[in-house]
Amino acid sequence: MLLLVLVNNAKVKALREPFVFQDYEYFTDAIRHPRLYIPFLGWGKVLAATLGFLLAAAVGFGLEAIPAERFSVPGQLGGVVAVIATGLLFLAVGSRQHLPVSFQPDRDLAALGFLANLWRYAVEKQQRPSVASPFDFLLPRDVTVNLPHLVAVQSESFFDPRALYSGIRPDV
Repeated sequence: MLLLVLVNNAKVKALREPFVFQDYEYFTDAIRHPRLYIPFLGWGKVLAATLGFLLAAAVGFGLEAIPAERFSVPGQLGGVVAVIATGLLFLAVGSRQHLPVSFQPDRDLAALGFLANLWRYAVEKQQRPSVASPFDFLLPRDVTVNLPHLVAVQSESFFDPRALYSGIRPDV
């Protein structure tokens, strides 16, 4: 949770938009290419979060005594079962109620809160959008073939390469 809050705060500071569910895909990129992401978060926060995680793991594994009744129902096993059952209950009840999202992350974050916002965006990602095409009139009426929807997104970074190579004409 600390990592999510730190990443959210860094994204708000750098891009003025909150962390949304679709940003989870960047975590694998951050592991593969940390030099691209750590400057936005800051080395101090990365080291503090890493040391905090390692310290919590060391305390949890090293100093915590093993419960004597860990496999009994009134002991630790019962607690784990209760937590899982409560989570499943919340999941069942929460998936029936539709919290509305506007797909404006700032507004949704203020209305739902951080974790509920992430949850609702994850649920909405699973839904296939149904939008009428303005080109439906082009299809013959007797066509029963279900044609796929095609969306092309050009999402690249552009820069002026003329400073790198003098052979490029200045009018390009």
